[in-house]
Amino acid sequence: MRIGNMVFGVLIAAALMLGTPAWAKDKAAQPGLTVMMGESWIFRIDNGQPVDARRAAAGDKPAAAELMVEMKASNGTMLTVTNNGETWYNYRAFLTSGPDKKGQPTSVCTLMGGGRFAFEMWPNAIPAIRISDFEPTDEGGMVCR
Repeated sequence: MRIGNMVFGVLIAAALMLGTPAWAKDKAAQPGLTVMMGESWIFRIDNGQPVDARRAAAGDKPAAAELMVEMKASNGTMLTVTNNGETWYNYRAFLTSGPDKKGQPTSVCTLMGGGRFAFEMWPNAIPAIRISDFEPTDEGGMVCR
């Protein structure tokens, strides 16, 4: 049994020296923020991605230039995104089963700035939604895609 432990140790050391194995690269994290059912997060946007995300407690509100996302069960699934900055954004959303899962793209509408919120609804229960790729857009340029 000692030889088996030694071989295992050598394999681990080799993997660490050679870098990430190919099978682990396939499970690389997807960009964006994954919100599970019942969660609320507050975050900022940097280079098009949510950063500095922190769980929001009941009653928390986003500060200036922050956004807040909430996902809850309401006749299926409802996603509410509040933008407390001035910049309007188009973004992408993916219906997924959890963190690090690619997911299926779904349509969302432009997120207006100035403390306004947008909500999206789906008729069925969704375990998680990943939001990413926030792009500034002109005020008044509402699109749903």
